[in-house]
Amino acid sequence: MPRQTDPDNPYGYDLETDTVQVGRRDLERLRLEFRSLVRAQEPGS
Repeated sequence: MPRQTDPDNPYGYDLETDTVQVGRRDLERLRLEFRSLVRAQEPGS
């Protein structure tokens, strides 16, 4: 079962692990954005 976010911390940042909780749709968008950035990056940089 997914953890509930703290009302005082609506963005899901976990200080102990230095991570941010994101939804599945946001994760998929981040993956697509990363792939497009990698394609646009100059080779060897």
